[in-house]
Amino acid sequence: QPDLLDRRRAGPVEVELASALDHLHALVEALEDADEGLRGRAAAALAALGGEAALAALLQRAPRETRPKAFLALIGALGRFPSPRSAAMLGALLRRHGAPERHNAVQWQHGWALADALGAMGAHGVAEALSCLAAGSPVTEHAVRALGLAGDVAVVDTLVDTYRQTRVHSVREAVVMA
Repeated sequence: QPDLLDRRRAGPVEVELASALDHLHALVEALEDADEGLRGRAAAALAALGGEAALAALLQRAPRETRPKAFLALIGALGRFPSPRSAAMLGALLRRHGAPERHNAVQWQHGWALADALGAMGAHGVAEALSCLAAGSPVTEHAVRALGLAGDVAVVDTLVDTYRQTRVHSVREAVVMA
C-alpha cells in the first residue's frame, strides 16, 4: 500500500486501488468497534464493497456478534454474498439462534432475517435450508420459509413431505405459507 508520496507518483488506477484498500481496512476495523450501530453500518458497507476480503471479515465477525441490530446487519450483509461459505454461516447461525431454549422475540426476528437471507441466495441458500429442516421447530419453520422464498419448484416435494411428517402446527403453517 503506497504512502502519500507514492500516491503522488502513482497513476489514477493505483491511487483508486490504494484508497479502496484504506476503506476496506477501516471497515474491517469498524466491525470490532464498541458501537453497535457503527458495526452494523460497517457490515452493510462491506457488503456493498463486495469481494473476498469483505466476505472473510463478515464471516469472522458474524458468530461473535451479540447485539441484535448489528447481528441483523451482519445477516443482511452475508445474504448479499451468494456462496457456499456465506450460506453455511447463515445456516449455522439459524441452528444456533433458532434453538427452542433460546427462542424469544429477538431470536424470532433473527430467524426470519436468516430465512430471508438464505431464501435470497438461490441454490446455495436452498441447500443450506434443506440441511436445517431436521433441526426441529422453530429452526424448521425458518428453513421452510427460506425454501419458500427461494422459489425453487424442486423443493415442493420436500415441503409436502415436511407437512405430512410433522404434527407441529407452526411448521405446517410455514409450509402452507411457503
